[in-house]
Amino acid sequence: MIDVIKGTELIELIEIPKPGKVLDEILNVKKAYLEAVVVHGDLSEFSMILKPDNHILIIDWSQFVRKDHPSMEYFLERDVKNVLRFFNRKFKVGINVEDALRFVKGND
Repeated sequence: MIDVIKGTELIELIEIPKPGKVLDEILNVKKAYLEAVVVHGDLSEFSMILKPDNHILIIDWSQFVRKDHPSMEYFLERDVKNVLRFFNRKFKVGINVEDALRFVKGND
């Protein structure tokens, strides 16, 4: 049996309902950072799918980095900045980078 992912990559969407709520869900990569101690490493509008129920599916974890990777913090910051830049540009949702990073790191 073949499963097909239902949804649309964020890059393809012109608008989304409640973009702030969707962004909050994306920033829950916090769980990967705090619990699995990994960072996606290539998070962008191309690796996020908005499902029909308006929840996010983050795909393409093939370039994730572990806590012992010397550039883990760099990749985390790049991932968060990519997402924030996209949401600000496309959906006019602005969140401070430092606040978002504190949240993802569990320092909120």
